[in-house]
Amino acid sequence: MDLTFPQAEEAVIGAILIDGDAVLPELMQTLRAEDFSDQTLRHLFEAAAELWSEKKPVDPVTIGAALGVSDSYGQIAAAIMQRTPTAANATEYAAIVRERAQLRTLQSFGLSLANCATLDEARELFSRAATLSGERGSMRARKWRDLAMEFMSSLDAKPDEYLSLGIPQLTDAARVQRGQYVVLGAYNSVGKTALSLQMAFALADSGLRVGYFSLETADELLTRRVFAQQAQTRMRAIQDHRLSKEEVLRATEVTERSWNYELELIEAAGCTVAEIRAATLAKRLEVIFIDYVQLLTTGDNIAQELRGVSIALRTLAQTLGVTVVVLSQVTLPQRDPKKKQRPYLTKENLRESQQLANDADVVLLLDLSDPNDYESNRVLLMDKNKDVGQARMLLRFDGPRLTFSYLPPIRDSEQEKADARNAIMDANRAKRQEKEAAAGKDAIDGQNTFEELPDADEPIPF
Repeated sequence: MDLTFPQAEEAVIGAILIDGDAVLPELMQTLRAEDFSDQTLRHLFEAAAELWSEKKPVDPVTIGAALGVSDSYGQIAAAIMQRTPTAANATEYAAIVRERAQLRTLQSFGLSLANCATLDEARELFSRAATLSGERGSMRARKWRDLAMEFMSSLDAKPDEYLSLGIPQLTDAARVQRGQYVVLGAYNSVGKTALSLQMAFALADSGLRVGYFSLETADELLTRRVFAQQAQTRMRAIQDHRLSKEEVLRATEVTERSWNYELELIEAAGCTVAEIRAATLAKRLEVIFIDYVQLLTTGDNIAQELRGVSIALRTLAQTLGVTVVVLSQVTLPQRDPKKKQRPYLTKENLRESQQLANDADVVLLLDLSDPNDYESNRVLLMDKNKDVGQARMLLRFDGPRLTFSYLPPIRDSEQEKADARNAIMDANRAKRQEKEAAAGKDAIDGQNTFEELPDADEPIPF
């Protein structure tokens, strides 16, 4: 559609005047009055929206009366209505108006940017520009009957596919889907970066475009960790450049297998959420990791800043349909003096802000199985999942190779035998009770009964 910008603005107003009932519900959700560069058109849009919300007719006469400034607005509206060919293309007209409004916003920021006195001031202005010019939130209303029919039709479809997280049991337990916001919390040196890299590589292996934004670690060091995991090679051997022939061969196989993976390790020290969002759009990423979220704050009031960061990341996940996995530091819970070890982590231990726990669809917490021993296995607690609930699993952590694997629950054979014996005894006890109850009923049914004799004239002989 070849429309100049002023024509598009007029065409939106004309479409509203031609068929307001059909086009206004959607236009009111996608356009704002300030998107119109012409003040007159801005007033016409505001008046039309107000009339429609009050269930009044929208036409040149009612708009002119609503604005109440002589009869000029009514005449202008009538002329625009005559020049507009159809209301069928209102959505396309609105897209042009919105795009031009975003361009004006960036142009105004460009003028301000030229007058910045410091680099920090320019960066802050750039961040605001990226946020304000980004995609707007949108609403979609659908009738219940349509949703119900869609649900019933989906019952015959294949099961939902969940994002592969590198450990099959974790994939099945968490059931993470596209567009969700996931928080992975752990204390220092417990392995949250290693676990997230294992997840990122598995997601890339499944065919997704994955971006790993590291705010503290160079991409070269991250690459070494990935090879330690995937080639099952000791990290010390990689650091010392003393790999065996077998380890070099495994590393070569990993390189060949992953050559076409859409996985990017991104050094992002000092970046903002707006910059991460811009990179996500530019690279068309489908899953992003952020290591770690507290480093996205720069001021003195970290807790206050982190609330805004978390809300922005959740909005990013929802509006772009991108799965966002953020790593978070934690504050260790207080040790109970009566117990030998501290309690396990909960979502309340996420550092600086409870907003993370409130916003997240899934909260995973990685902890030591023995809080007093860093060499112990790891416990992964799913402390929040809106669709599944809570869960806990034990993971084996291979420290030299930075690899996690699932450990099935330990079975106590003696306890299993005792449970089996108790089950048999309970079943026998239930059978005896049933037999006793039945025998008691039979006894009552067969015992002698007395009934009163009818009245008789003869005296009783005793």
